[in-house]
Amino acid sequence: MIKTYGKLSLVDNKWIMTAIPPHVAIRLKHLFPRIPKWQSGEFTFPNDSAHCADLSWFQQRYPMQMSCSDNITLNNGRISFENTQARMEVILRPDYKPADRHGLKEGQQIRQYQGQAIDLTLARLALLLGDDVGLGKTYTTAGLLLEAGTVPAAVVMQTHLL
Repeated sequence: MIKTYGKLSLVDNKWIMTAIPPHVAIRLKHLFPRIPKWQSGEFTFPNDSAHCADLSWFQQRYPMQMSCSDNITLNNGRISFENTQARMEVILRPDYKPADRHGLKEGQQIRQYQGQAIDLTLARLALLLGDDVGLGKTYTTAGLLLEAGTVPAAVVMQTHLL
């Protein structure tokens, strides 16, 4: 039988970790710095792919009691995180060829690095884009907004650039 260091369960779409020994709580707080140093007892985490990946990694060192269905959910979240990371790594390669974009005025085109930013945004579902003036943030945004499912969206720029 494998020694366990507490219990991890999915309750109301949140991960709840309970009954962990103090030395494990200290390690947990190193991995998740948003947990206050004084907190003890119960620890709550969102059920998103990034937290699933981190919790899964933590469980390799400190196994927890969990139900079979919770374990499957945790592993699926970790796999989703790893797939997203792999997709973003492919997009960021110098030899990446972005998808063709349609819908711009005739004669206008999206540059390779702008297409990468669009594909990265679609893979990540968020992007903060900042570069030198004149490199095409407006075209990148226009190309992104032409994609299905990307509106409504907020485009924020410095007021003097309007």
